[in-house]
Amino acid sequence: MNDLFNMFDKTQCKSLGICSENPVLSSIDAVIINEIRQIAYYIVKLKELNLINFKIMKEAISALSVYITDTSFNKNLLVEFFLKLENLKKETETFYNKKCREMGLNYEHLTTFSVKNDEGITSNTLIKWGEKILTHWYNTADENKICLFDLIIFMAKTAANKLIEIQNYKEANESEYFEVLRLLSLTNSTAVRSEKLTRRIREFSSFLYKLNEELIYERNKFYGNRQNVKIERSIVKGKSIFVIGGDIFELYNLLEKTKDLDINIYTNFSMMLAYIYPKFFEYKNFKGLYGTGDIEYDFSKFKGAIYVTEHSNTKLDNAIRGKIFTTKLIPSDNSTKIEKSNLTPLIEAALSEEGFEFDEYNKEITFEYDKSLLNKAIEGSEDKKILISMGKISDEIKEKYENYSEINIKFPYDVESLIYLLNALPNNEKAVCFSKCCVEIIKIVTSILNKNLNICLEECKISNVGPHILSALKKDFKVKL
Repeated sequence: MNDLFNMFDKTQCKSLGICSENPVLSSIDAVIINEIRQIAYYIVKLKELNLINFKIMKEAISALSVYITDTSFNKNLLVEFFLKLENLKKETETFYNKKCREMGLNYEHLTTFSVKNDEGITSNTLIKWGEKILTHWYNTADENKICLFDLIIFMAKTAANKLIEIQNYKEANESEYFEVLRLLSLTNSTAVRSEKLTRRIREFSSFLYKLNEELIYERNKFYGNRQNVKIERSIVKGKSIFVIGGDIFELYNLLEKTKDLDINIYTNFSMMLAYIYPKFFEYKNFKGLYGTGDIEYDFSKFKGAIYVTEHSNTKLDNAIRGKIFTTKLIPSDNSTKIEKSNLTPLIEAALSEEGFEFDEYNKEITFEYDKSLLNKAIEGSEDKKILISMGKISDEIKEKYENYSEINIKFPYDVESLIYLLNALPNNEKAVCFSKCCVEIIKIVTSILNKNLNICLEECKISNVGPHILSALKKDFKVKL
């Protein structure tokens, strides 16, 4: 099970709205966010006129969810993506101006930093613009406000991804989409007070918590209630596809399309959620976990086609294995872009590959989920201070909370068990401590900032999460690092 935890620790500082291990990715992210924050501004202004354009909101949320993690990204698709955003911004502003004229109102133009375009739009000009945008922000806002802005962008991107997944299972809720854009709109001006930013972040934390509850409910309804499961790490002779990324609905789609074909489906730890739902084990060709967590090594050894899902944040710059297919909006140069509705190229590639020549058994991993144990821990907790430990926390942390009764959740990423406990425990003093500190854990932390908890994290590395995010959590929200 230790492999499962360590896989997440390999997450590096990527273009997730927090920071980047490469200045090129930071610049591109700045350009994209700059467009979406302007769209968000006009969406908020339209809402003040009791006008909603849900089509524009959905497109903005989709753009907000994009991850670019590779320096070898497809330059043409980046420019195409930016031009669509630029047109969406103009469409939103024009719609707002038109409605103001029709209603006899003065319309408010957004004064924002822009870069004059004298050389046409290319990937290089976008990178240059991004550099100037970042320089402008760092020169006009104080450090604390920049940290809060980065935290807001991170939380907005997190929510955008959750909303897109929820949409796989039910009709989209326009008020939820608006809530994300309303938060992001705050980053349009450095004049906004830090007190307002922290207040809105706390409010949005409650919104993220509700999104987690909604997503858990929809997943359980669609895939069946969570279960204890033994996950096999074996290789089966035959044709194969290796799926990575956290988009389990895309995995479900692939299993549906290949269920009558002689193709075995494997995933790595990024798809761990699929293993706790019974629906996935209805497919006989779903074979289990593959690999070590080292993507370059795993890709080089896998004998089949490779499928990278849309919101995967795995870096593929050094993954040179041949047949990589992806639904990412801006894929890496060494992968082939496909549409979710047309997986035929992926399937054909798998069938043309040699596949594995013989069976190979490794081991099993047990993933436990027992509500009766959680309920037993809750009994008699009315008059106690409670420490919820996520994973195996250090003795040093336990000593700091020696007057607390500990309830342990074995897996530090198990947000469902955490939410179950927080909803069921009495309203007394509680602490939540995580044994890990990475992007996935920070997503959970940002959803409980408004729960009146003592929160602490271990092993926080700036290279994993980003200095601005950690600084804001520590200074403004008293998260102990």
